[in-house]
Formats: sequence, structure tokens, C-alpha cells
Amino acid sequence: MQTAGVRQPLGKALRRFWLVAVLAAVVSGLAAYAAVGSVSRTTYVANALYIVPTAPATAEGEPAAPSTLPSSPYDAERLAQNYALVLAEDAQLLDGLASTLGVSRAHLLARVVVENVPSSAAIRVTYTGDSAAEVDDYFTALANLLNAPQPNIPQGNLRALSLPTDATEQAGLAPLAPVIAVVVGLLVGIGGALLLERLDSRVRTAADLRRVAPWPVFDLTRGQRTAKAQSVVLRTLTDSATRHVAVATVPGGSAGAVEALVQEMRAASLSVFSTERRGSTPYPNWHPVGALGTDGAAERRAMEGDAVLLVVTSGVRARDVEAAVGSLGDVEVGSVVVVLDEAARRPREHRAATATVEPQERETAADQDAVHAVPDRR
Repeated sequence: MQTAGVRQPLGKALRRFWLVAVLAAVVSGLAAYAAVGSVSRTTYVANALYIVPTAPATAEGEPAAPSTLPSSPYDAERLAQNYALVLAEDAQLLDGLASTLGVSRAHLLARVVVENVPSSAAIRVTYTGDSAAEVDDYFTALANLLNAPQPNIPQGNLRALSLPTDATEQAGLAPLAPVIAVVVGLLVGIGGALLLERLDSRVRTAADLRRVAPWPVFDLTRGQRTAKAQSVVLRTLTDSATRHVAVATVPGGSAGAVEALVQEMRAASLSVFSTERRGSTPYPNWHPVGALGTDGAAERRAMEGDAVLLVVTSGVRARDVEAAVGSLGDVEVGSVVVVLDEAARRPREHRAATATVEPQERETAADQDAVHAVPDRR
């Protein structure tokens, strides 16, 4: 039951806002594809090992030759830690490499990773470039700088222990960009449709109308309209000996549309009376009274009727329906039937329903209307 409850609003949202969902899915999917492609481009990575050697041992009693190399492995390890910082942060060294490669210092800082191998005098340098040639150029430029005199790294104090490995291609998320784009597009599209459905306060279905109207609701937007119109007639006549039915609409409703629905209700009444109730009760009069919740005139005329038929056009604002419901509650109208009508915006569709009424029945309806007309006491 819970799954069905989740599917129902989702399906409703997608039916109503499918175009928005599709556009949002396409736009967000393309944006995700472009974003993933830009930040997850194919890169190439290689690394090399460098070591700080120790000074060669001398024979006992012989003086040591002048050298900048450390005399012990411990000193070499400490010196390697310092050299690692120089390779990663020394401005002069980075500027020299950047000038050779034709890039900026910031570019190098984002691409180079220098780390001291624990408990050793070795340094591992890893470079990530946009191409294998860029990676090779970096290590070539680094070797040339290390073989030249440097203020912070004396010549010969840092030697290559292993040559740079072949650059390895790393695709990142680029191959997954289409999948990511589809997933993001679907999530954004569905989420957007659900959000619009939650924010939309318009009455579009009978379920929406039943949440704001406490009276019986008939949906003329679906199913067999003629049969439902006859059901409206029968339901309106059940509570009392109804002679006058005031047909009202919500604030801002179309008077012409209401008049067209009145004609359809008269045709449905003729059909019902001709088959079931002719002669047993007078023909009811369906009389338009206007829009509720405006100047109070519609409410006064509704009070003079035996029942009220409230016409709600699909797509109206919920607060307009609430205003009409409040107006009828204020005047304490006893019998109310609510009709949800999508075609009420097109009066010709209602007038067509009266075309099949027999001329004799039309004359009977006209006579009854003249007898039971609701007076206008404004």
C-alpha cells in the first residue's frame, strides 16, 4: 500500500508536468555531461625516485675530500626531507621548471606531488600532465636543473635512483559521463515535477476538489459525461423536493460557461424525467446565479433556491474554491452538489448536449421554468 501511495503522486506529477520534467532532464543531463567531461579529462601520470647519496669513505689516516654530501645515512635521510620540501615549494626551482615547460607556477603546484620515502634518503616525485609528452618534458627539465648548480640543492646532492616510469593514462570519470548525465537528468526531472506538483495549488482532479469541498463531487472531465450529468440531476433531487437549483461558480468563473452547463443540466433532467420520474414530480429549474464570494448577490440568490450546484472549472485556484465554500457556509445553504468540469471553458460543448432533446420535451421544460423561476430580489 505504501508503494502504491508513492507511485500515485509521482505518476500524477509526471502526467501534469511531463514537459517540464523532460526539459529539466535534458538541460541538467547536458550540464552534468559537460561538467564531468571538463573536470574528469584524461590525464597521464608518471613518477621517479631520487636519492641523497653519502660521501665515499676514505682510508684511515687520509684526509676527506671536500664534499657537500652527507657523511652518514642518518644525515642523508635528514637532508632528503629538506630536499623534498625544496622540490615541492622552492620558488626559484618551480619558476625554472615552469619557464621550461611554458606553464605557470600554479599549474606545477597542482600537478606535482613530492614525498620523502619513510626511513630512507629517497624522494619520490609524481607528476600528472595532460599528455604523455608533458610528463616527459617535466622530468627532463627537472633532471637538467638538478645537474646544474642550485642554491638550495648543491649539484650532485640529489641523483636519480630510477628513471621516470612510462606515463600511465588515467581516464577518471570521463567514460562514465553519459551514465552520470542520464542519472542526474532523471533525478532532476522527476524531482522538479514532484516539486511543482507540491507547490501547485490549483484544483485539477476530483481528489483535489474533495479536499476543499465538504459536499458530493461529480467529475465531468472523465468517463461518460451524459450519464454523469444525469447522476448529478438525481443526486441534487434526493435531499428534498427540489424545485429550484441555483447554479453558481467560484470567484472569477465564467458566466457564459455556467449558462452552458445549465442547458446541459436541463437536457439531463428531461432525459431522467422522461424515463423514470415524469409525472411524479415537477421538472426542476436550473438557474444561474453568478460567482460566489464577490458582492454577495450570488449568495442571496442561492438562498432562494432549494439546492445549489457549484461549478468548479478544472485548473482554478484552490483558494477560490475555498472562498466559494466559505460563502455557502456563511449563508447556511443546506443542499450542495459540486461539479468538476473541464469543458466549462467551452460553452459550445454544453450547448451541443441539448441538440438531441425532443421539441416537445423542450416545450415542457420551458413551461416548468416559467412556473418555477427563481426570482431576482436584488
